Amino acid sequence: MSFSKIEMQDELCGFMQEFALSIERLYGGNVGQILENKVLIKKSNLWIAVNDMYDFGVLGMPVLGLGDEPQIDGIYADAEVFLNCIAKNAMEQFFYEDDVSFPKLSIKSARIAVARVVLEDGERYTDYGAGDYGWGNGDWGYLTLGELALLADMDERSVRNAANPKVNDPLKTESVGKRSLVEPHEARRWLLNRKGFIQTKQIGKGNNRILSKSIELPSDVVEALNIKAEKSGLSTAEFIKNLL
Repeated sequence: MSFSKIEMQDELCGFMQEFALSIERLYGGNVGQILENKVLIKKSNLWIAVNDMYDFGVLGMPVLGLGDEPQIDGIYADAEVFLNCIAKNAMEQFFYEDDVSFPKLSIKSARIAVARVVLEDGERYTDYGAGDYGWGNGDWGYLTLGELALLADMDERSVRNAANPKVNDPLKTESVGKRSLVEPHEARRWLLNRKGFIQTKQIGKGNNRILSKSIELPSDVVEALNIKAEKSGLSTAEFIKNLL
C-alpha cells in the first residue's frame, strides 16, 4: 500500500499537464502550453500543498501549517477540497474526454494528511462524509475507519475487523449518525500497536524540518536529506548541523 514521493510526483505532474489542456478547452488561451513547463508546475500551490501533505501525512514530518494549526487552511484546504472533488465519479466523464491520468497517489496523500491533522486534535476543512455537501454534523473531531486504515497502512476491512467488540483489545468506535467513527485519543492508542503506522514527529525550537518551498534546493536533494535525517533519528536541521 505504501508509495514513494517520486511516484506521487510523477503522477501529479502528468495530471497537472493533462488537466491544464482540458481547462484550456474551456477558457481558451495557452494555459496548457504554460503548464508544459515542469518548473512552473513545481511552483504552483497545488504542487507545494500535495508535496507537503505527503511529507506530513505519509512520513509524519512536521510541516508549518499542517498539524501545528487548529484547522487545515490556505493552500492545504484548497488541495483537500479540489482532490476530494475530482475523486468523485462526476468528474470521470470530463477526464475521459482528454484521457487525463487520475492523481490517485496525490488524493491518497491529501487524505492521509487530513487524517493525521485530525489525529493530532486538529480539524479537517470540510467533512465529505456528512451529507450531500459535507458541511458537517458536528463530527469533525473524529476519524473514519478508512482514515485509520490509511494511517496504519492497512486495508479498511482489517480495521473494521479490529473494531469488532469480540476481539482482544478492540478498536473502540462511536456511532455518529449512520457512521462508526473513532475519537483521536482512541485512534492514537490503537495505532501505536500497528506496524505500518508512523508516529508524527514533534515540532520544537530548532527542530523544524526543511521545507522544499522555503529553500532553493532541488526537491530530490531535500527529500534525500529528510530521509537520511529520519533514519538517523534526528531532525533535518540537526542532521545538517552534524554534517557541517
